[in-house]
Amino acid sequence: MGDRCYLEITLRRADLDRFGQHLDAAPGEEWWDHLDEEDNQPNIVTASVYEANYAWLDQRLAAAKEGIDFHGWHAEGGEYGPYEFVSFKGKHLEAERNHDGELVIALDKNLKPTQGMANLREYVRTLKKVRAAFAKELPVVRLEAAA
Repeated sequence: MGDRCYLEITLRRADLDRFGQHLDAAPGEEWWDHLDEEDNQPNIVTASVYEANYAWLDQRLAAAKEGIDFHGWHAEGGEYGPYEFVSFKGKHLEAERNHDGELVIALDKNLKPTQGMANLREYVRTLKKVRAAFAKELPVVRLEAAA
């Protein structure tokens, strides 16, 4: 069974099946527990999963390597804390967050940062890029009118 946690991932609707392949889901199979879409961007969705095994780290890394753009977060598991994650143009990054959902710089027992500010800045820049790319997505109505 493993170590499971709650996870939310935002991606293009068109990439749901591509991402699902990394979870061994058949094409068209719902691998999520709940799916939300924005009223103004129906081609961008957020999938909620109640029990993502090890926060689907291996699956997220494989999907990122395949070039699937996404961002999201997961709650803490038994062996890890809560994190945000982003994948853009093949690059996958993570940033630690606290239980209130704020990004943090974790310290080790000697009060040294476990991750540098440069890593956090890169994460935030990449998150802004994927959100900007998603914002440029044409709504389905405009796509149908263009066809």
